[in-house]
Amino acid sequence: MQDRFIIENGTLVSFKGEEHSVIIPEGVKVIGKEVFRGMAWITDVTLPEGLVGIEDSAFKGCRQLKSIGFPTSLKSIGELAFHRCHSLEEVILPEAVTSLGKGTFLYCDGLETIIAPGAKKLGTQAFANCTHLRSITLNSRIDCSNFKNDVFTGCLGIKEISLSDGYSYHTDNLINALISDGEVHPVVRAAAESLYRSIEIEDGVLFKLHVDLRTFELPEGIKAVGKGCFLDKKGIVSITFPESLERIGSNAFGNCISLEQITLKDPHVTVEEGAFRGCSSLKRVVIGDRIYTLGGIDCAGGTPRIIRQISDQLISDFYISGKVLMSYTGSEERVTVPEGVEVIGESCFEGNERLDRVLLPDSVREIHENAFRNCICMQSVVMPEGLRAIRRSAFENCRKLIRFNVPAGLEEVGFAAFRGCVSLETEGFETGTPAAVRVPDRVYGENDIPAYRYCFDGSFTELVPDKPGIIGKYAFSVCPELRSVVINAPGCIVEKYAFEKCGSLKKIKVTAGRIEKGAFSFCRELEEAEIDGVTELEEEVFAGCSSLKKIRLPEGLSRIGRRCFDECTSLPGFDFSGIRHIGERAFERCDSLKEVRLIKAEVGYHAFADCAGLETILLDGETRLQSGAFFGCTFADRVVFCGTEYPFSEFAQSRNTAGSLLPVRVQEVIGSVYSCFEVSRRNSIVRYKGDASKVRIPEDIVSAGDEAFRDRLRVEDIRFPAGFSRSGRMTFSGTGWLERKRREAEFTVVNGLLIDAAGCGEKAVIDGSISRICSWAFAGNTRIKELVLRSSRTAADCFAFRNCINLKTVTCADGKTYTLESCTDLTEKDYPETVRRIFSECINCFKLEGEGVLTESTGNIKELVFPEGIKEIAPQVYMDCNLLESIVLSKDTKIIGKCAFKNSKWLRRVGNAEGVERIDALAFSGCKSLESISLSDALEDLGKRAFEHCCELKEIHISNKLTVIPERAFFRCKSLKRVFIPASVKEIGTQAFAFCSELEEVIFEDRDGVSIAEDAFAWCDKL
Repeated sequence: MQDRFIIENGTLVSFKGEEHSVIIPEGVKVIGKEVFRGMAWITDVTLPEGLVGIEDSAFKGCRQLKSIGFPTSLKSIGELAFHRCHSLEEVILPEAVTSLGKGTFLYCDGLETIIAPGAKKLGTQAFANCTHLRSITLNSRIDCSNFKNDVFTGCLGIKEISLSDGYSYHTDNLINALISDGEVHPVVRAAAESLYRSIEIEDGVLFKLHVDLRTFELPEGIKAVGKGCFLDKKGIVSITFPESLERIGSNAFGNCISLEQITLKDPHVTVEEGAFRGCSSLKRVVIGDRIYTLGGIDCAGGTPRIIRQISDQLISDFYISGKVLMSYTGSEERVTVPEGVEVIGESCFEGNERLDRVLLPDSVREIHENAFRNCICMQSVVMPEGLRAIRRSAFENCRKLIRFNVPAGLEEVGFAAFRGCVSLETEGFETGTPAAVRVPDRVYGENDIPAYRYCFDGSFTELVPDKPGIIGKYAFSVCPELRSVVINAPGCIVEKYAFEKCGSLKKIKVTAGRIEKGAFSFCRELEEAEIDGVTELEEEVFAGCSSLKKIRLPEGLSRIGRRCFDECTSLPGFDFSGIRHIGERAFERCDSLKEVRLIKAEVGYHAFADCAGLETILLDGETRLQSGAFFGCTFADRVVFCGTEYPFSEFAQSRNTAGSLLPVRVQEVIGSVYSCFEVSRRNSIVRYKGDASKVRIPEDIVSAGDEAFRDRLRVEDIRFPAGFSRSGRMTFSGTGWLERKRREAEFTVVNGLLIDAAGCGEKAVIDGSISRICSWAFAGNTRIKELVLRSSRTAADCFAFRNCINLKTVTCADGKTYTLESCTDLTEKDYPETVRRIFSECINCFKLEGEGVLTESTGNIKELVFPEGIKEIAPQVYMDCNLLESIVLSKDTKIIGKCAFKNSKWLRRVGNAEGVERIDALAFSGCKSLESISLSDALEDLGKRAFEHCCELKEIHISNKLTVIPERAFFRCKSLKRVFIPASVKEIGTQAFAFCSELEEVIFEDRDGVSIAEDAFAWCDKL
């Protein structure tokens, strides 16, 4: 037994045992440094009488140590001796121990009682973060001057302080010692000051915690936890709130990823938005004697509102509508989807390049289209055994995906579900594009109309075939004069695209046994169709029939194929009562549909997407909807579910929230409608993903971000809510709506927001009805020269006047007028702040350094005009500019640097260049459209190849201060006809004018004084 103890000269230097209960042998005088450090299995220790010292870190990290008896002979305990002995509950020290070292009992968060009657000095952090410490006894002559050194930091549970002379102080909250008007013993006051150095409290509000404790109990008297108080405290595991608590501020516990439990004395606490956002480990809330379990999307009936609120916040990174996970907005690499989610929605994680691992709960049954597409860093997905379907392209291009368990219940794997998953080994299901299978050609009989037979035939105006058995594919495709078709052949097969693109066809009456894909597609003038004899309309049959207003279908029809009525924009109604299957995108963009009534129907992916006029959706409990069934139908405002009407107009109504009373199926319909919007937590539209002709923005949306609707050309009409108050940069650029607004007026204004003024003329007057000029409203408007602001309350967003290079005058509401003449005015003139910012944005495209050196500029303006103060154009500033057509230099511009305009192929004119003194090499090389540049006799230096390949340059002034025309200076300037060489020129370099094929005349003021290279005018055939 003694072999386990290594003892040298009375000092225990090592312990080799593994038992839970340790008895130190008699004769040991000192426990050496770190002897028991990290031995987490030890539960109790018996020390021998005669022990006089315990050295530094002797029992550090003995996490299970619960009991240790100290002999009366003990005199000293070293630094960190019992650091992180979490299970230690009581310490009774002999009077001979007169001091405790630094951090002796640091983080002993199970310690409740400390009795140290001889202790006259305590080291820094001696009892810091002993969060359960209730009672302490110290020597009455203790030096409390160093208590400020975190001696009791974090010991918020102290209720009793006793001294060896019999003094005792009892309190429910030690903070009372600081706020008491009466006399308080100096030791008690010092302890209280030490304790509350770790937290900042003002008027009952806890604003900041300066320690990261494992467990924490807030003292009574705290009424509120302030915003961000515990933000990123990743060490805290549990916290208990006092009965006095009334409010928990926003983000108070944000990203406390280790927090597992909170305890409340009162359930009527206000929990502000995002208070527990990111607390991914929080599983339990204790209220009184009730324990509530968190972690899923469902809360049992009767669950307190505060539990539902906290539950919502835990899953706030997940946009969940009903049982469908619509999107994930977090940034974690490893994501656990909340329990209760049954469907991973369309494009839910698409393109998330941070995602590494995903855990799906047992509740998930389907993974929809593109759900994890292009998650290029994702390596593993844990699938539930109950998963039934993985839809099209769900994991496409997940190139690093290496682990995927195939659930036993998996029934469906969609097209290209795992295409591009190059690291994944798959067996038993399709991962890419299936091989093409040749379909044998159909043999046509005597009464049939063969494929392509009358394609493009202009002789038909009416068609009444004599009971054909088959009308072949493309048989009457693109018959330009065909106006009506009557087919009465019950067994007839109308093959694919048989009548497609018949541009004059207005009416059809067809009785047939089968109508195949695209049979009447893109018959743009077709207004009326009567179909009989079929039980199914196959895909694309009437796709693109934008004039179709009336259709009669047989009673036995039960299936409508993919895209069957896509873009039938004039179709006002449809009888769905007998339809049991509606295929993918079957009625997409049917803008005139007002109502959809579904009974026991299976509704496919995007079946009614972007039906801009749809208002009412009626369905029963047996109807099943696939992803985005009503995607983008934003004018819909009512769902009738099982006979009960549920109006909606807000995006929030699609979310699972504590206050939602909508049935799950109704939420899913609303989520489907609004899935065309990507919305931030601040109710701002980040991106519009739809293709509807009309868009109604939900009532609770307050703004739209940069480029949110950009280039949605089909959007012709947008309805804004009353609370819409901000619009970002180029939010609506490229939409049909904005193009229409520009044609109607010079200003596009919504709710007092000036969104666009690109069509404004030379003078813009902003009256008091405009509250805000949005970012980029005037951007790039080179026509505007004067701005008048009628109201001082009109705000202007950043870059509202970006690159308005000709705006030189601003008149403010007080009648004062300010002008911009030079770049230096921004630093030299005393402008109001708003005016300074406007002028700064106007010349934002000119970045100057040093003494007027232009180092950077945009080439995205066709006609540039330099402000005064630009003295030099640095090298390559406008090189390869593809839009610049004209530039007017400043009178101060003296130098054009190397390659400054090289290959600006559309540049036609350079004006106001009379002051230029130096043009460096290749400055205008490759400016193939340059016709003119207004140089003068100020030019003293011309660089090599300065104007080579300026094919359209018709004339050039050679300055009388130039001494050298260097090599290839005007090489291949094919349009030059006449050149005057002044007497100052003494040298013309090699190929200076070579290949100037139209050059007819060169006049020298002094021919004899010029050294001309042999090939200076080579291949100038007209000289």
